[in-house]
Amino acid sequence: MQADHNAARNILSRYSDSEINRYTNYRKVKEILERRTESYRLELTDQESSYTPHVVTCPDIGRERISP
Repeated sequence: MQADHNAARNILSRYSDSEINRYTNYRKVKEILERRTESYRLELTDQESSYTPHVVTCPDIGRERISP
């Protein structure tokens, strides 16, 4: 069930993605996603060691979620 939920969230987030569209070459998609992942990982390592989550509203589905 978690994999299906994660896949649905990925589909929703890609719907409004300005860099990736239906006809983007799969190699370019992989490059974009790897760049984003690396950027996200660097942000995590730069943060302070104390973690305080905050709640944000997900614009695609209008539900609240805990933001990293």
